[in-house]
Formats: sequence, structure tokens, C-alpha cells
Amino acid sequence: MENIKKRTGTKKKARKIILIVLSVLILIYVILNIIFWYKGAPERFFKYDITENGSVEIKYCSAPFFLLNVPDTIGGKPVTSIDRIFGNSLLDDGKCNFMKHYIMAVRMPDTVEEIHFCAFEDCTNLRMINMPKYHTSVALSWMSVRVWLSATNPV
Repeated sequence: MENIKKRTGTKKKARKIILIVLSVLILIYVILNIIFWYKGAPERFFKYDITENGSVEIKYCSAPFFLLNVPDTIGGKPVTSIDRIFGNSLLDDGKCNFMKHYIMAVRMPDTVEEIHFCAFEDCTNLRMINMPKYHTSVALSWMSVRVWLSATNPV
């Protein structure tokens, strides 16, 4: 009888420790999301091309965040175009871009002038895209994503 109580007590302690560790990991993840929401995601999470005029076109993003703040510059060059940032099913290295299902909000910098068709395709939890004030071309697929668009500085 005493041996059974010891095993039960050990299992409860192990469960508590696992619960605490998981809670701390989730808290760290949420804090990182909040920090990068205000600061901007590091450029290592973006695959991009330099255009002829010296600006950046973001091809896709592999950031593990549910809140994404697109940086205004990458490598010292302004980000002016967003391609299929989460629309690609497979990334160039063959890995699946699974984060597109978890992204909830995207903040665009004011330097973005063009957002390509299906840029946020299959982003089923996307609820807000904070649009840049100087965008000249937006082609979002309304069949693929239901979002609430908010202008950063409405005219």
C-alpha cells in the first residue's frame, strides 16, 4: 500500500514539473511574439529578391510567429513588394510552410507599395492586415482568406 502511494506521488510530481516546463515555454513563445510584433521579424526569416531599382521584394516568410511585423528594410534596402509570403505550400528547400495556418495578424511597413495576388493564401486564422499608407497595388485573394483590413493612416 505504501509503495503504491509513493508511485502515485512521484507521478503527480512529474506531471506538475512537465506542466510548469510547458507553461514556461508557452510564455516565452508569447513574449517573443509580442517583442517581434513591435520590433519587426528578423530578416533571416524572409526569402527575398532585390529588384532592379534596389528595393526588396519578399518572396516568403518562415517566421514561427502568430503576429508578424514585416520589417521596413532588409539589408539596408526598403521593402516595397510582398509576393506570396505565406501562399506557397512548399518552400524552396522542400519544407512545408505550416505557419500560414497560425498567423493571426500582419503589420506592413509604409514602404510597401505592392501586395501580390494570393499573398496570404490559406492563412485561415488571419484576422488583420495593417495596410501601409502608400500602397499602390493590392491584389488579395478574397476567396482564400477572410480578413479585416485596417489602414494605418486612413485618408
